[in-house]
Amino acid sequence: MNRSVWAFKLGGTVAPRPAPPAPPTVIGWTGQVQNTSAITLGVVQTFNIVSANRQLTWADDYGIAPTRARTTAGTAVTWKNTSTVVHTIVARDGSWTTGAIQPGATGAATVTKTGTYEYTCKDHPWSVGQLIVE
Repeated sequence: MNRSVWAFKLGGTVAPRPAPPAPPTVIGWTGQVQNTSAITLGVVQTFNIVSANRQLTWADDYGIAPTRARTTAGTAVTWKNTSTVVHTIVARDGSWTTGAIQPGATGAATVTKTGTYEYTCKDHPWSVGQLIVE
C-alpha cells in the first residue's frame, strides 16, 4: 500500500533498505491530572446510547484510572487491581515497581525522587499511565 515497486533479478544484488526509525517510547500526554495516590487497574465504562434507548457497560481489564496522577515525593502510591488479570506496574526508566498485583489485591511503590514518570504494566505494555511526583 506504500506504492513502492520492488524489482529483482536472479543472481542480482539489491542493497537492503535502511531500517525505519524506532517508534517513540514516550508519548505526549494531554488531559486532566488528578491529585491522588490511589490508582485503579481495570476500569468499567458505561455508554448511554440515547437513540437506541440502551446502555452498555464495558469492563476494561487493561484500563488505568486516573491515567495521569500527581502526588508528593515520599508518598506511597497504591494500585488497586479490580480486573481479572495479574498486573505488574513498572516505571519505564526502571526506577520502581509494584511487583505482581493479583486480582483484588493492592500493590504500592514509594517514589522519593521528584519528576514525571511514565509507567506501564510489564505483562500488558499497552496499559500505560503517568505519575507526576512533586
